[in-house]
Amino acid sequence: PKDERTRVDLVRIDRWNFGLLRSWENGFFLHSKGVLDDDLWSGQEAFIAHVLRRDEELQVYYQANRRYFSERFTAFLDGLLKKKPE
Repeated sequence: PKDERTRVDLVRIDRWNFGLLRSWENGFFLHSKGVLDDDLWSGQEAFIAHVLRRDEELQVYYQANRRYFSERFTAFLDGLLKKKPE
């Protein structure tokens, strides 16, 4: 349960969330530069949207730490959060 997390658990969750968002940002960047194929990106984008929309803790983490990511990437994530799930 959430209230039983230790300080170590919280640090691990923090690092996991940061790494997850950074890897998503990297894929976003590679796609924007034409390095990541559109077909591969469409699946990754759908997965990002799925995970981000269903994980409220990740949303809170993202909002609190958005300053560590590029403006284009945060605009992309904000757009995904505003869209209704398909």
